[in-house]
Amino acid sequence: MQQSRNGEVEDGETFQILSPANTARFTCESFLIVDTNSHQNDSFLCLTAWHGEFVKYALSTLHNDGSSTIAKRFVGAWADLSWPTPAR
Repeated sequence: MQQSRNGEVEDGETFQILSPANTARFTCESFLIVDTNSHQNDSFLCLTAWHGEFVKYALSTLHNDGSSTIAKRFVGAWADLSWPTPAR
């Protein structure tokens, strides 16, 4: 987007989605994307490896104060489904 001069991309927070044992399941980065009309979008990219393959979640939404929390919950919920905690 920046290279085509159609807007700007600002780096945001780097964070991890953790397992119940505090090991990293996903490493994520957030971005603020501002287009030429000054519209703001929040974007999140989360990566991991699973069964020898890369898994990527790319999420984007209109800019709002709660989007980071929602993105973390969304990716965390999928991580919980992919790596269920064993029953005791």
